[in-house]
Amino acid sequence: MRLYPRACRACGAHRAAAGREGRDDLVLHAVIGEQQKAVTTIRPVERSELASFKNRRQILYRDFIEEASKCYIDALQHDEADIPGLVGLYAKLSRMRVLSSKPTG
Repeated sequence: MRLYPRACRACGAHRAAAGREGRDDLVLHAVIGEQQKAVTTIRPVERSELASFKNRRQILYRDFIEEASKCYIDALQHDEADIPGLVGLYAKLSRMRVLSSKPTG
């Protein structure tokens, strides 16, 4: 008789323990369950860090859009580019690229 939990029947983890009975299956499923929980569980600290990071990124995007709109309107009104404004936009664009890229390493 196999002693693995009902929910594990579908996961296929019990197939790795083919030929083992009883206690070995329970230990195997306990270890696999803890590994899956560790991978899928996000700690509250990580959640708040992710929320903070997302908030900073949203503020940066909002500021970029506002500043780009001002530069565009200024260029239409005065028929010339606002170089210091464009430099600020370029700096924000670079920050957006850094914050939006996937972390390496």
